[in-house]
Amino acid sequence: MARSRSGVANGNGGHHHQSQQQQQQPRKWRRLHGLQAPLHPQQVSAWILLAAYAALMHLLVIPALASHTFRLALHTANGVLYLAHLTAHLAATVVDPADPHLRAKGREASRRPVPKFDRSL
Repeated sequence: MARSRSGVANGNGGHHHQSQQQQQQPRKWRRLHGLQAPLHPQQVSAWILLAAYAALMHLLVIPALASHTFRLALHTANGVLYLAHLTAHLAATVVDPADPHLRAKGREASRRPVPKFDRSL
């Protein structure tokens, strides 16, 4: 029989179960907006892709076109659409994800730790 870190013998190899528990510890505090650490990997990749798109379009694709008038029109149209998307993306990130009734309880509710989710039910 395998012994876990606590020294208690169990039949299912307690080392795997305990390391899995350590990896899945819940977040202690409620998030007030999407820019609070830790940032989600998809969030970071979205910002990187937005920056790469802007650089690719405005530095490589549009300047490769022949007509100066067409380039100016595309820079303007793409810039306006990009800024609109960037504004919407930033607004969605800074919005408070909590239910309004939770926030109505006051700041003390956001300072209390998030209760542990009971997965046994």
